[in-house]
Amino acid sequence: MDDTLTSATTTELMIIFSRYGIPESLKADNGPQFTSEDFLAFCEEYDIRLVHSIPYWPQMNGEVERQNRSILKRLRIAQELDKDWRKELRQYLLIYHTANHTTTGKPPSELMFGRRIRTKLPSISKASEQYDVVRERDAIEKERGKLYADKKRRAKPSGLQVGDRVLAKRTRKGNKLCADFSPETFEVVQRSGADVTIS
Repeated sequence: MDDTLTSATTTELMIIFSRYGIPESLKADNGPQFTSEDFLAFCEEYDIRLVHSIPYWPQMNGEVERQNRSILKRLRIAQELDKDWRKELRQYLLIYHTANHTTTGKPPSELMFGRRIRTKLPSISKASEQYDVVRERDAIEKERGKLYADKKRRAKPSGLQVGDRVLAKRTRKGNKLCADFSPETFEVVQRSGADVTIS
């Protein structure tokens, strides 16, 4: 998009909605176009639950971050080989949408449309599995990934409660010598699952 104002963003979203329907929820970062009153009104008008990712915490939006990494890699290859990046990106998306996903075992296009979309590769049409089976497999794989990530990071359950005094991690450092945490203490005012609000 040339313009990322709220009006341009909602126009593009309406184009997507006209093709695929209105989603139940949208996950967005905290960009000004997604936090404006106009965007909140847009979501309310179409009964869309808006979920904002936590600022400076890319792990919350890991699926998008991982996809962006793959797309950026494809664009770099196109530039290096002096190819049209738009055409290369469309070819990448066709491959991605028709390849079996490691988590669900199904291609994204089949989950979206209830059928496999046609590609250059010959295929034999099979009856689609029940979507509950796919969702169950997706949940199992995500839980397995979570356990692996928690073990790798040595994550432990948080014992934080409302009223506790805590230090906050600096999201921006002045230089390399700055400590990771600010010396100022904050009070936990709300806790919802892993999300903690401090003041």
